Amino acid sequence: MRRYCLLGILVAFTFQSLMAQGPKSDPRQEGTIKATVSVDLGQVFKEQMRLVEKRRGSWFEKAEKATPELFRTGKKPVSLVKVEKDTASFQGWKVVPSGKVETVCNRPMQPGDSFILDFGEHFTGQFIFVLRRFDIPVDAPVRLAFIFAEVPAELGEPFDPYPGSLTRAWLQDEVINVDDVPQEIKLPRRYAFRYVKITVVSCSRHGKFGFSDIRAEAATSADEKNLLEFTPQNVDEKALDDVSCRTLRDCMQTVFEDGPKRDRRLWLGDLRLQALANYATYRFQPCEKVAVYSGWNRHGKGTGRNLFI
Repeated sequence: MRRYCLLGILVAFTFQSLMAQGPKSDPRQEGTIKATVSVDLGQVFKEQMRLVEKRRGSWFEKAEKATPELFRTGKKPVSLVKVEKDTASFQGWKVVPSGKVETVCNRPMQPGDSFILDFGEHFTGQFIFVLRRFDIPVDAPVRLAFIFAEVPAELGEPFDPYPGSLTRAWLQDEVINVDDVPQEIKLPRRYAFRYVKITVVSCSRHGKFGFSDIRAEAATSADEKNLLEFTPQNVDEKALDDVSCRTLRDCMQTVFEDGPKRDRRLWLGDLRLQALANYATYRFQPCEKVAVYSGWNRHGKGTGRNLFI
């Protein structure tokens, strides 16, 4: 009996020393059950960040070495088109052929002239054009407006007034002034598009200008020669596979971008899905390597350069 009494006193004493005090008093930290089993997460995180700081330089070097060269391919428009409303088409608009590309090249342009070029496929890249003059020198700047569209609705519906919550700067339209003609111009911004609408906003009515060449330069890190063969069971499967591979191709730049039009960045969820698709198609691993190693290298700080969480 005395043995059980002594054991009870010992348990009560130990339990009392480990208990945290109630709400009327400041909770005890030392000697409590909570303190005994708790982990100082702040210290753990601090240690992990110390290791990140130590290793960041080598990660960045690995990312730079793994950065792939982009394959650049020339693209030419295949036809002139116009857009028409059609309730049966996607977003209520469709394109219909309107002529040959040659009809807009090497002829004088007037203010208000406008045409739409169809490149026949969607791709990511830059737009290039060459302006020429005719008998009389161009004596004033040429102002041109461009709309780069992925789908017909972007050509049929006006951009303004813009009601969206995302910045309007994501919309792919430009207005440029060309002071000297003749000249070849490569627009600096990268676009994701199939269609281009060009409008002559203003130009001299005395010295005439025209287009002598219009083309684009597609860019991707995906090598088409490495694309694994796929045997579709029907026409729909083939169309689905073609679109899927083309979408992945256009997103494969120096990393897997979530979208080449917007946001042009890598997100963790997209990285896994795109990597899995890449293993079964193009089999190009540097995109994943660059993404992982460059995630902690923005201006020397611990924020992802192209890794959003």
